Amino acid sequence: MTTRSDCEHLPLSDRFYLTLSAIDMIEEGLSVFTANMLIDIVEQESDCSEHEVYEIVDDMRKDAYKSLLHTMVIDRDEAKTLTKMLRLHQRDQAE
Repeated sequence: MTTRSDCEHLPLSDRFYLTLSAIDMIEEGLSVFTANMLIDIVEQESDCSEHEVYEIVDDMRKDAYKSLLHTMVIDRDEAKTLTKMLRLHQRDQAE
């Protein structure tokens, strides 16, 4: 990805909050998708099992998070830092 010379990156702390919002949107979208897929299985007697739906959704989640991380960081060090920030946030939320 090429960055314009007059571009200023947002501070990582701001990108952290944007990432949290994006994660919420991803999870909301996956929740709706999962519900619709499960309804389709019941209504249309699909060959797809409930277990397969959850595997598909897990793959979609991994791809979405990977793409999100790539768009929110500049380099590997930032990726590590942002990942640590997200883990700490998740741990704080669990308490």
